[in-house]
Amino acid sequence: MKKVFILIFVILISGCIEEEKVYDKTPVNVEKRIETFLMGQNALIDGVSYKVSAAEAYTEIGESEVSQKASGVFYVITLVTENAGIPEGYIFSPGVRLIDERGNSYDQNLKAKFYISNLIDWEKVLVTGTTHSGVLVFDVPTDAKGLKLEIRNDWRDVEKIYITIPETGVVNKGVMGAVVKAREEDELLKAGIN
Repeated sequence: MKKVFILIFVILISGCIEEEKVYDKTPVNVEKRIETFLMGQNALIDGVSYKVSAAEAYTEIGESEVSQKASGVFYVITLVTENAGIPEGYIFSPGVRLIDERGNSYDQNLKAKFYISNLIDWEKVLVTGTTHSGVLVFDVPTDAKGLKLEIRNDWRDVEKIYITIPETGVVNKGVMGAVVKAREEDELLKAGIN
């Protein structure tokens, strides 16, 4: 009888001591929207409109005889942004990268600021109704195909849009014109021709 009483007591206690399970109902990394746009189209995300107006490919970039050669190909993409509904004084700073058809991603070339001056200014205050433009530079392997610019509204990939960069829309220019001109002028100076 004593064993039965102990067994019943243990069963009752084990039922009362059930572990409380807490489930986190917060969704992790939920993507609100993914849309694809073409070059020349306005793509709106969080009150900012983005448009790729041009894409050029270079093997070397620079604005003087000081330049940088690409390990693959530099894609210089002209991006036009417009405040289409965000509060005045908002400083936009989206996450931007180039993606190829195999899913490889390429970040902006951070050294480009030493060679070209018209990079987009992510610290710019966008005034309502005004546009701001500049270039993005990506060093991409020569065999990368099916490129698209990915723009995220923050760095956690919550909402993103894609702007396709068709191969037919990319102007291949080789060495940036300013580098060629600076080298020609340097050669003329060395030769003593003014």
